[in-house]
Parts: sequence; structure tokens; C-alpha cells
Amino acid sequence: MELITEKILTREKDSGTFNTLQSFLDDTKLAYEPPMTVAGSNETIKQAVISNLGIAMISEHCCYNEIKNNLLCKLNVDGLPIIKKWYASEEEKDFVFLNKNGSFSICVDPLDGSSNIETNAPIGTIFGIYKSKKNPNETILQSGDNLIASGFFIYGPRVKLIFSVGNGTSIFQLSQTDEFVLVQEAIKIPENTNELSINFSNYAFWPSYIKSYVEKCICLYEFNNQSNYNMRWIGSLVADCYRILARGGVFLYPQDTRKGYERGRLRLVYEANPVAFIIEQSGAFATDGEKRILSLKPKSIHERVPFIFGSKNEKKKLLVFWFRRFIISVIERTLLISGCSLR
Repeated sequence: MELITEKILTREKDSGTFNTLQSFLDDTKLAYEPPMTVAGSNETIKQAVISNLGIAMISEHCCYNEIKNNLLCKLNVDGLPIIKKWYASEEEKDFVFLNKNGSFSICVDPLDGSSNIETNAPIGTIFGIYKSKKNPNETILQSGDNLIASGFFIYGPRVKLIFSVGNGTSIFQLSQTDEFVLVQEAIKIPENTNELSINFSNYAFWPSYIKSYVEKCICLYEFNNQSNYNMRWIGSLVADCYRILARGGVFLYPQDTRKGYERGRLRLVYEANPVAFIIEQSGAFATDGEKRILSLKPKSIHERVPFIFGSKNEKKKLLVFWFRRFIISVIERTLLISGCSLR
């Protein structure tokens, strides 16, 4: 069977070569110059893919350290290492101090979707980069609106980097020459969709407005109608996010009534914020159900949050059900207070 390959996006350059991640960064004018170089990352990814991340099945911590040391901590400026002040990760209990003269700090989920490794499903690495401030709390625990860059690597049939520096979203693919090549830029998520990404097994525990929204989408109680919505759930944030970037959709991981899920499950600092940055840069929405994800100020490094994102027009539908729930709750509280006062 003939393999289907993506058309590589090219630009007119003196060298006549493909536009690579390095040339993209060289051309990008950040608020904090000079431009960045990703060094030492390709070989790490290449080896991870060759082994199918099998090393993580033996010792996930080893794979995590490899990613930490070689993939995300080797950003360079003009061939010299960028001095990074703090590092925050899902695998670390607290902030990790790197260098007192650091200008940047990085937040990382080193191996997102790791529970899917044995099934050979796509997994990845999520990261967000901030300008360093005086102390780790001020730096890491700031709203996602202050991110200067974010992205994620996805290790699937192809190894790709989805990346933004705040002026749109670009996708790079690891080539056979061990180089990240630009394959798509100015990503725009379709405003309309008919795909849901949610773990339906938790239906009984969801907030009422999420139940109502999903019921309407799939015509749960309208037996004479056929749903126009399809459902996809991989259980890997990077995989579900990439699908939405590619063809639209809506991802829902709300809070629910189970113990440990009352405030959501995904981590704000190194999962929701970097992904929300990418999503908004692609013309879609990202919310906790009430507020923009990027507007939230974390109180702790491992704070959890409900996470809903995707095609813009689904936000309008969700708001209808949220307001209905809000109005009903206000009426119920009013009646309860009135009942108490009558006694």
C-alpha cells in the first residue's frame, strides 16, 4: 500500500531548503530577543520513537529525565544556552531552581498520556515558557495570558511539534534527516463541529449543564432522531488536542462529584495553560466552564482545573445550558431562603 505523506510547506529562501524549526525561530520576532534554537532535542525524540518509548514501560522516570535534560532544557540563544531560572513539572513536587541569572522558566508535562504507552496510542510532551520574575511563585504561578510561548510534541505515526510564540500556531514534523520541518502554519480550528471528546463513562457524576449539553448533542432522549454528533476519546490530551487542531471538535474534561475530581483533573500550570494558549492562537476557545483558562491565576504548582476547549461555536451552546443551570440554582436558593424565613 502506498504511504500517504503530507505536503511539506516551503518558503523561498536563499538556500532553497525546507523551512525548518530553526529558520522559523530565526524569523520570529519575540518580545525577548535574540531568537531561540532548539538543540539536542531531535536525537532524544528520534530515540524515543525508535524504541516506541518502551523504556518508559520499564522505568517511566528514566524517560522523564531524558526528556527533561535533553528535550526541553536545551534552548539556546545564538548558539549559547538560554539561562533558565526555574523548572516546574508534573514529576517534581516543587519548583526546581536552575540558575539565579535565568531569564526564562519552563513548565512541563514530560509524558502526557503515559497510561496509553502499552496500547501504542499517541502520547506527548507539553510545555509552556514564561519570562522569569523575582521568585518561583511569581514566575510559575502567573496566569497563562503571560506565556511567551507554548507547545507540545506528539509521538504518534509521525513525530510532530505544535508550537506558538503568540502570533498563530505552527506544526513541524521530524524528518528523516533528523530535522523539524514546517508542514503547516496559521492553524485555524473550524468554528463548527460535530465531534465530542469526553469520557462518557463518567456521565452520572458530571455537572448538570454538561449532562444537558451532551444529551442534546447526541439526542440521548430523542429516540426518533439520529445524532449528528460523533464521539472520540483517546485519553491522551495531546492526541485529542491534535485531532481538534486538524479537523475541529470539542474536548470536555469537567469537574465531577467523584473524590479527587471535584475541582477538575487536569493540571492548570503545565497541561491546561500551554494547551489553551495553542487553542486560542488557533482561533478557538478554552475555558474551565465559567472563565477563560488563560485568565486563571494558579494558587499552587499542581492545581487541578476543569478543562473544556475546541470549536468556537460550541462555546455558545455550552453557555446556554450553563445559564439555565445558573438561573435554576438562583431560584432554588431563593425558595430555600424564603422557606427558612417563613419558619
